[in-house]
Amino acid sequence: MIRNFLKISISLVLFFGSTAVTFSDERWEKGKSAYLSKDYATAIDILLPYADSGWSIAQLLVAQMLGEGGNGISEDLPKSAMYYELAAEQGLLNAQYN
Repeated sequence: MIRNFLKISISLVLFFGSTAVTFSDERWEKGKSAYLSKDYATAIDILLPYADSGWSIAQLLVAQMLGEGGNGISEDLPKSAMYYELAAEQGLLNAQYN
C-alpha cells in the first residue's frame, strides 16, 4: 500500500513538478520519460547527474529505482538510502518517508 502511494506521489511530483518549474532541458525530459516507462537503465544514466548536482526530484527518482532494482539496474539499498536522505534534506516530502 505504501509503495503504491509512493509511486502515485512520484508520478504527481513529476507531472506537477515539471509544470511548476521550467525544465527546458531535453535530457531531463528523456530521463523522466524513461523512468515512467520503467526503462531504468536509460533513466539512471540520464538522471544520476541531475541527482548528483542537487535536483531533489532526480534524487527521489534515483533513490526509488536503486531501492527497487530490476528493469535494467541492480538494487543498491545503501545508495538508495543516500539519495532519499539528500532529497529529504531539501524538504521533498515523499523522500522523508523512506
